[in-house]
Amino acid sequence: MKQAPFTQTAGANANRSEAFGFLHIGKTAGTSVVHLIQLCEDHGYRPPRLFGHDARLPVIRREHPNIRIGFFVRDPIARIISGFQSRLRQGRPTFSSMWAPEEAIAFAYFENARDFLVALVSDDERLKSAALFAAQSISHVRRNYAFHFENVETLQQHRESIYFCRPLRELPEALHDLFGPCGIPRSFIDEHYQPAHRGGGSTEAIMDALDGDVLERLRAHFANEYAIYGHLSGLRPQGFGRRIAGG
Repeated sequence: MKQAPFTQTAGANANRSEAFGFLHIGKTAGTSVVHLIQLCEDHGYRPPRLFGHDARLPVIRREHPNIRIGFFVRDPIARIISGFQSRLRQGRPTFSSMWAPEEAIAFAYFENARDFLVALVSDDERLKSAALFAAQSISHVRRNYAFHFENVETLQQHRESIYFCRPLRELPEALHDLFGPCGIPRSFIDEHYQPAHRGGGSTEAIMDALDGDVLERLRAHFANEYAIYGHLSGLRPQGFGRRIAGG
């Protein structure tokens, strides 16, 4: 099994676009996009430059002031559930990425995403403290929208640098809008796109199992995440990315 590609070296982007980039937000189908980027290179195209899980928009803009960025988004709680479950499996079956020590501690306490989320909004201080520790320890949970974008004000400052923002549910139809500005034909995308492993509906099942009161409290707890997600959902990037709604 492959190790998860959390970071990208400068050399890995040598044959990629200097004008357009793809930000790989965890659990937004980025693995399938990364695979497509690699296939584009293999066939002589210059696909979007890749910015991995540890990339932040302000840093990207400082280091690449002329680049424009694209990415997929999904509902924050759904993304967190998917991230928790993925790291619980250590990335399997697509990857094999062992737990960091702090992740091992978190998963010893929480065996599933539902218990973790319920604990986050619990009135039990000991339980909530453990959940807050887990939220900062599990990589796909920690690297959230605030990690990548900081807040709505930061997004507003960098508004013109975003050329593509679409909901995860629009894959694969939206891929041409991500790759098209790089001159990659729609026919190539249609022929070579391969969906990555999907969790078999576990995210939706866990969401459905959460009580309405718990969901309401979680949305309040993740208020900044939902503010960023709501702002991104209202974007209409120039040229290629259409307005998005839902996730």
